[in-house]
Amino acid sequence: MNLLAQMRVLLRLNMRSFHERIKSSLVIVVGLAFVAIALLSILALAEGLRLSLFRSGHDDRVLVMSASVANVWAGSQENRSRVPGTVLTAVGRAPGIGRTRDGRALLDAQIETDVRPWKKTSSEQGMERLRGLGPLGLAMMGEFHLVAGRLPRPGHYELIAGATAAEKFRDMAVGSHVTLMDQDWTVTGHFRSGTQLEGDLVTDAATLKTALGQDDYNLVMASLRDADAFAAFQSVLQRETPGVLVERESDYYAHYWQAVPDTPFVVAYLLGGLLALGAIAGTLHTMTAAVGARAREIALLRAVGFGGWPVALAVIMEATLLAMLGAVLGTGIDWLWLDGYTYNAQGVFHVMVTPRLLLVALGWAVGVALIGAALPAGRAARGSVVEALRDS
Repeated sequence: MNLLAQMRVLLRLNMRSFHERIKSSLVIVVGLAFVAIALLSILALAEGLRLSLFRSGHDDRVLVMSASVANVWAGSQENRSRVPGTVLTAVGRAPGIGRTRDGRALLDAQIETDVRPWKKTSSEQGMERLRGLGPLGLAMMGEFHLVAGRLPRPGHYELIAGATAAEKFRDMAVGSHVTLMDQDWTVTGHFRSGTQLEGDLVTDAATLKTALGQDDYNLVMASLRDADAFAAFQSVLQRETPGVLVERESDYYAHYWQAVPDTPFVVAYLLGGLLALGAIAGTLHTMTAAVGARAREIALLRAVGFGGWPVALAVIMEATLLAMLGAVLGTGIDWLWLDGYTYNAQGVFHVMVTPRLLLVALGWAVGVALIGAALPAGRAARGSVVEALRDS
C-alpha cells in the first residue's frame, strides 16, 4: 500500500475515534484561538492604518511643502510646513500641471491644524485634524463624495465631517455645533472618501487661515496631466523655487507608513510568541496522550504493514487541523469584535481584520502544530511493533 493510501486509511480511523478525544483536542483549539486573538488585535490596528494611508496616495497628484520638513517625521510634516502664497504662481506655471476647462491650473493651497473634539464613547478628548481646502481642493479629489448636507461657505465658521470622524466624535451630526479653537463651528455635511481624509474635518482654507492668524499655507496640492509629468514638474519647480519639497502624493503616504514606529509590531509578535509557547506545550501534551491512548491501534497498523512515517504524518496533520481551527476561530472573534472599529491615532481610521491577517494566524497555527506534534509524531514513527504493544 503506497503512502497516500496509508494516509487515507489513517485519517479515516482518526475521524472515527475523534469523539473520544474532543475534550483534550479543545486544548489545542482554544490555545491557538487565544494566540490569534492577541496577535491580530494589535496587527489589525496597523492594517487599518496601512490601508487608510495607501488608499490616500495618487501618482498624478503632487504635494508641495517647505524643504525644511524633509527630515521631519512624516506624521508632522504637514503641520510644520510653511508655504508662502507666492509659491502658487510658480506651481501654476510648472510644466505638466493639469488645467480646468477654462484654463485654470489645478492647484489648491491648503492649511491644517490639530483640534481636540470630545469622543462619543468616553469622557476624553481625541486628536483630530481640521483641514482647510480651497475652491479646487475637493474638485481634484475624485474619491470625495458628499453624502449628507452641503459644503461649508467661505468666510463662515462651518465644516464638513468625514464619515469616520463623525462616527468617533460628539457633536458631528449635520446641523450640530462643535467648539474648536474657542470658536463655535457648524457642521454642514458629511462626506466619504475611503482615504485618510475621511477621518478629518474639512473647512474653507481662507476661513481657517484667518482663525489661526497664520500668514502662510501648510502645503499646495497640484493635479498633473498624468503621472509621467512628475519628473519635469518637480525639476522645474525646485529649480525656480528653492526651498520647496515636491513629492508625489503616493510617495508621501508610503513614506508616512514607513515612518510608523515598529513598537506595535514588536509587542504583537512578542505577546503572540509568549502565548504560542503555552499552545505548543498544550499541543505536545495532547498529542502525546493521543499517541499513548492509541498505542495498540498503532501497533496493529504497523503489524499489517503500515510504515512509521504515515503514522507520524497522521499525528501532525491532526494537530495542524486542530490548530488551524483555533486560528480561524480566533480570527473570527477578532473580526466580530474589532473589524470596523473607529480608532483615533495618527488620524482617525477603521481597524481592519483582513484575509491577509487570517493567513498570518494560520501561519502561526501551522508553526505551533509542527513544533508541538513533532515529538509525539517521532515517537509514533520510530517505535517498533513490540514497543507499541508493550506501551498499550
